[in-house]
Amino acid sequence: MGKQPTRPTNFLWLAVNGLAFFPVLWTGWLVSQMETTRVPLIFVTGAAQEVLLFTGKTALIFLVLSLACTPVARLAGWRQIITVRKSFGLWGFGFALFHGLFFLGGKDLFFHVDAWRELAQWVPTIFIPGWMKTPYAAYGAIALCLLFPLALTSNRFAMRWLGKGWKRLHRLVYVAVPLALFHYWRRAEFYADNQSMGKDSDYRLLLLLVLVVGILLLTRIPPIRRWIRSSLSRFIPQQVNG
Repeated sequence: MGKQPTRPTNFLWLAVNGLAFFPVLWTGWLVSQMETTRVPLIFVTGAAQEVLLFTGKTALIFLVLSLACTPVARLAGWRQIITVRKSFGLWGFGFALFHGLFFLGGKDLFFHVDAWRELAQWVPTIFIPGWMKTPYAAYGAIALCLLFPLALTSNRFAMRWLGKGWKRLHRLVYVAVPLALFHYWRRAEFYADNQSMGKDSDYRLLLLLVLVVGILLLTRIPPIRRWIRSSLSRFIPQQVNG
């Protein structure tokens, strides 16, 4: 019997997933620096606040990168980037899930079973926009719920089982990501109104991500997509037209 052809090593996939462990390690270090605090973590400062901000921002960046893969593949002809789309999405969901759980349960989730029981009591209330005067939490929770079925079905078995419904289901990402950005904006407003929390509100990353997502959504409009592809073909004709 002849040897089965081996699949070439995908160094892009290895690089993306390898580099993704660095923010995981940084998150672990931040958690180790914080003390046990009351939950939910609303009016917190110091290391606890850093954990929430870092994991939230990292989740958004990964999700936007996942959203960018298909337009880049179509418009620039870089087909290989599709191979890391799922990785970006799953890492984004992972950080978003940790962000939400940590907000509700804090550091105790890693050491005490009772913290999970308290977490179960908090979860229903977070979907109320006026909860604890932090409406941004509700928008983040809804975005996370929309991402959950996408992460759960990011496998070949789910694709075969859902058939054409798989693509329709995964269009929820075009709702979840803008909603997550809206959550970030409302969070920034909350910090601006509560300067005593020790962290100035920063809109720079938010504006950048909103701009990128806006452009990505525009590329889904056929006339705009054709115009961009035509413009890019002047610089990379072999990749776009090949």
